[in-house]
Parts: sequence; structure tokens; C-alpha cells
Amino acid sequence: MNFRSVIRPSVWFALILMALGGVAQAEGAPEGAPKGWRHGIGTGMQFMNMDGDIGLDTIFGPVRLELDLDTSDVQDLIETAFGLGGFSSKGKWTLAYSGAYIELVGGDSGTGPMGTPASATVNLKVTAVEFSTAYRFAVTGKHAWSVLGGVRYTEHSYEADLTVGKGSSMTKFDNDWTDFLIGITHRVPFRKKLAWTSRLDGGFGGSEGTTHFNTALHWQVAKRFDLGFSVDYRAIEFENASEGAPGWYLYDVDEFGFGLSFAFLY
Repeated sequence: MNFRSVIRPSVWFALILMALGGVAQAEGAPEGAPKGWRHGIGTGMQFMNMDGDIGLDTIFGPVRLELDLDTSDVQDLIETAFGLGGFSSKGKWTLAYSGAYIELVGGDSGTGPMGTPASATVNLKVTAVEFSTAYRFAVTGKHAWSVLGGVRYTEHSYEADLTVGKGSSMTKFDNDWTDFLIGITHRVPFRKKLAWTSRLDGGFGGSEGTTHFNTALHWQVAKRFDLGFSVDYRAIEFENASEGAPGWYLYDVDEFGFGLSFAFLY
């Protein structure tokens, strides 16, 4: 059976968070702003590809699904989606946050074991929240370097209705995990209203490990508005239980894309 379209909703989880990551990296004070605390808040959109595996425990046994998706696979699946990201900075310190909620529905039909007709429908709800703190430890010329630490919480809530022949199975489960983050950021301004930022971090704790890289060009289009163009890569590996055990769930996916963020600076 081809489960490709069943899994397409997962694309939007990373899509919104990656865009919000771009907002959090703006870190620029509005032109002419006074010294002291400066803030930014905004949202964005991302266009991405996904490649990897998702595994589910069902009444018919464990099912492993291969992902090989591009941006065109996500157009008709969103039921609800919203998110917000931002930062506050003063001196050498920057506090950043992002959060998103997405609800999506997808389905597919095909052939199961022994040529038996099969179909599946999946409802996916994703909640993700991230907080981080960065401390600028070095400035070399115009280049500013910061060390980053934080925490990221992720929850996947699934309802999967699987039918094979005359048998059917409704699977419902929630999986959540919290990762601690450590990484490094870089920022260099050039010209009058442009800045280039980069971030590399790793997550550990609740997941088997995550790796994240983001680089973005920020343009202060007006005194209080920042526009960001970003490229983002994220590798996520989470597994609950082991394959064949009750409640098994696997999310082992590489996500890559580019995006656009919008931030209000004050």
C-alpha cells in the first residue's frame, strides 16, 4: 500500500517552526532605536522537502512508511495552522521563542498484503514550542558570535483509521518529547539595513537526537519591519518503544527548505 499522502501533513510541522526560527534570528534593533531592550515579533512561511521514515504500531502489526516529499504535496491538507515567534535582546543577551499548532488530514488507498484492498485516513495535530537564550561571547570585526542554549517541546497527536480487506483499525495515540538545545549563532551586518545570520544547534534528551542549521538574510525594509529570507535544514529522530512493541512510533526525517519571515521591531 502507498501511504505517501497519509503522511503529507507532517510537512507543515517543520514548515511553520522553521519560518519562526527565522523571525527569532532577526536580532536587529530598529534603525535609530534607543539603547536598552529591543524586541521583535512575527511569523513567516516555509517551502520544504522531507525525506525519511515514519513508523506506526497498528492492529495489523508495525507499519513503516517512507517519505520522499516536495512542497507541492502539502497544498490541500491543512485544517488549522497558526504560529508566532520573536525575540528580546539587551547588551550581549538575546532571548528567543517560537510556538505553533497545526491540524491536518490526509488519506490514501491502495493494495495491502496479498493484494488485499487497503485504505487509510490520518488526522495529525502537532504542537511545538521552543525557548532559547544566546550570549554573545566574541566580536571579530563586524562578526558577532554567540553561544546558545534552550529547550524544545514537541507533541504529535495521531488518529489513524486503517482498513485492510474486511478488517479495520482505529489507532489513537499521543507522543511528546522535550529536547535540550545547545549551539552557536553568527551575525554580520553589511550595508545599512542588511544582516546575515546563521545558527547551528543540536537537541538531545527526549529524542534520539536532532541537528538543526539555519542561515538567513535580513533586510530592515522600514524603521520597524524586518524581512528575512532563509535556508533551513533539520534532522529529527524520535522513537517511542521498539518496532513490534505496543505503542511503537518512529519519526526519523530530514527536512530541508527555504522560507520568508516577517517581524515587527520595537
